[in-house]
Parts: sequence; C-alpha cells; structure tokens
Amino acid sequence: AQGVGRATKSAVVASSVLILAANYVLTEVFFSA
Repeated sequence: AQGVGRATKSAVVASSVLILAANYVLTEVFFSA
C-alpha cells in the first residue's frame, strides 16, 4: 500500500509540473505572438 501511495504521489507531482510547464510555455507563446 505504501508503494502504491508513493507512486500515486509522484505521478500527481509529475503531472502538476507538466501542467505548470505547459501553461508557462503557452503563456510565453501567447504573449510573444
């Protein structure tokens, strides 16, 4: 159960980072365009 929780937590963190990164890139492109 602990391993599953850790994997889920890392997956959530990874997806959050990806969303923030994608949001930043889209904002940069949008404002520079």
